[in-house]
Amino acid sequence: MRRLTTLLFAALTTLVFGALAPPSASAHSVLVLSSCSTDLDAQLRTILIKQGHVVTMGNKFTGFSGQGLAGQDVVLLLPNLDGGTGDMPLAGQNALVNFVGAGGGLVTSEWTTYMSSFGGFAALVPVLPVRPNVSYSENRRITYKEATLDPLLNSDVPSTLTFTADDYYGTETYFAPRGGATVFYASA
Repeated sequence: MRRLTTLLFAALTTLVFGALAPPSASAHSVLVLSSCSTDLDAQLRTILIKQGHVVTMGNKFTGFSGQGLAGQDVVLLLPNLDGGTGDMPLAGQNALVNFVGAGGGLVTSEWTTYMSSFGGFAALVPVLPVRPNVSYSENRRITYKEATLDPLLNSDVPSTLTFTADDYYGTETYFAPRGGATVFYASA
């Protein structure tokens, strides 16, 4: 699941940030919380910079206490990239909740929401677009189908995407969207 999630969220990061603004439009300031992998951090940084964004590399999420949020538009939090171990300090989680409440963006992964069910990242629950849940699938083949058409987000993305998961700690968690959340792609 971690390899699938890594690939999926790298692809989604490209899609989301690509959809936010083409390189010629105004850039977004993005704080990337480090995965502690030089290679992965460099890949994320390159993808975002190619889309015209200004990237600041931050600390690993387990050391994030809210520093560096001033002047940022978006925070990228992918705690599964380094093995998914650890928790973010409460001060960092509260800072992110306040950041999102003030209009900032948070791009994160399924792993963050899944771990919030067990107490890790629990303070982030109010700003997550789905309800935490511990039920998951072990299906190796996962198909995502377009649920909501969005001309920017869906641009050059097929209406159906199929992945073969590596079946590492399950493959996908069953989440129900919160009221007001938009589902762009859904799976069975």
